[in-house]
Amino acid sequence: MKHDYQFISKHSPSVRNAYENLQDILNQVHRILRNKYTFQHKPVGSYSRNMITYDTKSNAGYDFDINIYPNDEDNNLSPKEIKLLFKEALDKIASKYGYDYAEDSTRVLTIKVKDRKNSRVLHSVDFAFVNDYEDDEGYECQEYIRFNKDHNRYSWTVQSDVFYMLPDRIISL
Repeated sequence: MKHDYQFISKHSPSVRNAYENLQDILNQVHRILRNKYTFQHKPVGSYSRNMITYDTKSNAGYDFDINIYPNDEDNNLSPKEIKLLFKEALDKIASKYGYDYAEDSTRVLTIKVKDRKNSRVLHSVDFAFVNDYEDDEGYECQEYIRFNKDHNRYSWTVQSDVFYMLPDRIISL
């Protein structure tokens, strides 16, 4: 199947409206979780660079990628608690904005707005739970909460070398 990738600006009304709803959702999730933990969030990926694309010949739609930075310096919560508490709060709020319940995958939680009549995902949001830190040699590093489905285990996992090479790969395109 040939692809037909189209660019859509983050300033287009549909993307702008979806992003505003996403901000509302995150603000409400903040309020629900504030007695358990707080977090910061940041858009990454195509939205942050205004390079959003979607394939007109697929049913996937465009997506947002959001990094969630939990504030848990004392490690009071396990990676599983961090991710599942967020999922529980997200599931309470996101459905009010037309999203399905969050899907928990290896690296992210994903919510989707679907056009069920036409069997299409209009857009989706991937939430990655990350922690930026400096290693012993002064290099900037990142770890993420990884869900190992085979063992039903959540853990902080250091990003692979490919993650650190991404900026160079983008520039060389």
